[in-house]
Amino acid sequence: MANEAVSGVEPAEPRPAHAIKKATAVVTATGGLIAAVWGVVAIFYHGGADPTPVSQTATVAVGEPQTAGSHAVFDVDVGVTGRKGEPLRVTWTLWDRDTGAPVAENGFSDQTIAVFTPSSDELVQRSFGASVPAPSKGNVVFLRVEVFDSAGERLRLDDSPPLVLGGHNTG
Repeated sequence: MANEAVSGVEPAEPRPAHAIKKATAVVTATGGLIAAVWGVVAIFYHGGADPTPVSQTATVAVGEPQTAGSHAVFDVDVGVTGRKGEPLRVTWTLWDRDTGAPVAENGFSDQTIAVFTPSSDELVQRSFGASVPAPSKGNVVFLRVEVFDSAGERLRLDDSPPLVLGGHNTG
């Protein structure tokens, strides 16, 4: 009887090679379709932008002053990265070296040299001239130049070499 049960079961036929190839092709095509859909969703969901943050840096350098009559002229070089489309403000303040405070006269603090908007996240460099009037009292002073972002946050500052400016020292 036991032999009858075994003999009644037919052995499975081997699968033809073309059926295995067909299954492999279906699995591969499905994987490719899923990858393509995921890519399209990522582009629309993330706006196509790289989620890696762009490095943001700023530099400012103030050159040697050139005195000319009742004012001094300073060359100012600014470099920024990662600030594409953001208005940046470059300002100067004249400081009294002896007191360590801004010159205590109107018109010597937070004076705008320029406002510019970088057109790239790559390094953008600009050069400006800052013409600074002489204060009424002659003193050893220095010029502090600062770069601010659109929220008013200071990105960088630099100080000029000291110079005597104002009072009887103006020509």
